[in-house]
Formats: sequence, structure tokens, C-alpha cells
Amino acid sequence: MSKRKLIGRVSATEKYPSSCDDFQFWLSDDAILSPFDIVRVENKTGDSITYGVVQDILHITDGTGHLSAER
Repeated sequence: MSKRKLIGRVSATEKYPSSCDDFQFWLSDDAILSPFDIVRVENKTGDSITYGVVQDILHITDGTGHLSAER
């Protein structure tokens, strides 16, 4: 079996909380995912693992418009 690579971190906000049915996560800059990929999340308790299927890929910024410069 290949060594697993950390690709990101689970993130929860007031607008997008984590639940048993849905969770959001940040990706590292070099990670590449596609819809229907499966991700594995080790829960903080250490005795539980969650698997998820990628449904949507979003990129949200605080830019005011499409032509705002990225930093």
C-alpha cells in the first residue's frame, strides 16, 4: 500500500459547519482533486476515520471582483 499524503485540513465555519453528512476542507497548493475522488479524514479522537466523496470544488476569495489581483 502506498504512503498516504496530507492534502489539506478540514474547516468548519458558522455558514458551513461540519456534520456526519457534510464537511468542507482546505487543500494544499499542490493538491489536485476531481469530483468523485474519495478523501480519508482521521478524526481528532484518533479512533475513527471518515471517508468522503468530493462533490464540488470551490475557490472563494475576498476579492471584490474577477479582475482583483491575487496575492
